[in-house]
Amino acid sequence: MAGNSKRSSMFVGSLVAAISATALLVLLYVVQVGSKPPPPVGSQAANNPPPGPPILAPPSLSAAITIVAAIAVVAWIATIAAMARDQILREMNRILSEYAEMRETDGFLSGMRQASRPEAEVRQLHPVPPIK
Repeated sequence: MAGNSKRSSMFVGSLVAAISATALLVLLYVVQVGSKPPPPVGSQAANNPPPGPPILAPPSLSAAITIVAAIAVVAWIATIAAMARDQILREMNRILSEYAEMRETDGFLSGMRQASRPEAEVRQLHPVPPIK
């Protein structure tokens, strides 16, 4: 993409969301890998410390990772869709600009051809109102 092209707010917003969700996903995965396995049920001895916060418990952490992974996938798909949309709109704008320029040039040349013919009948498009 060109360096001087503007990015749409849809693309920028979805890109920020995608990068943020991916970073959060990596962070949660690192926390899950680095966390200790939970002690077996019923083996809570007096010398074992109490378990950590419930959000860092493996079942809750796995659910959070799944949800954040889904959000990251949706955000990356939105980023790709926004990029494709911007590219299509940019190309359509270029094509329409070329077409408009071509039509303007053709109209000018047609008018010049009509004006160069002495026998050409010139008609008004709209009647001129009488002056009172």
